[in-house]
Amino acid sequence: SRKKQKAKILNLMSLEFIEQKKNIILIGNPGVGKSFLAKCLAYEATMACQKVLFTTAVDMINNLIAAEADKSLLKKLKYYVNPALLVCDEIGYLPMEKKDQIYFSR
Repeated sequence: SRKKQKAKILNLMSLEFIEQKKNIILIGNPGVGKSFLAKCLAYEATMACQKVLFTTAVDMINNLIAAEADKSLLKKLKYYVNPALLVCDEIGYLPMEKKDQIYFSR
């Protein structure tokens, strides 16, 4: 119901999931507001003085592949895990090669 959806969104906006070091995944059809909600959460976290990084899955994978090639993968991984909130948008929009899927499991 709409009331339950509102309660879930308000719960997310409390940013408790960051304090609890929990991951959230926003799943839904195109155009339902996943990216918008993710940006709202990122903004709220920034206003709460939390370090936030917003990227797309494609950019992150390309950066990690390049970092592995120039032997700076550990440094680049730290870049992605350092923020209190990492928003990785557009996961699944483009097919990912099997060899690149490992970057999401590290």
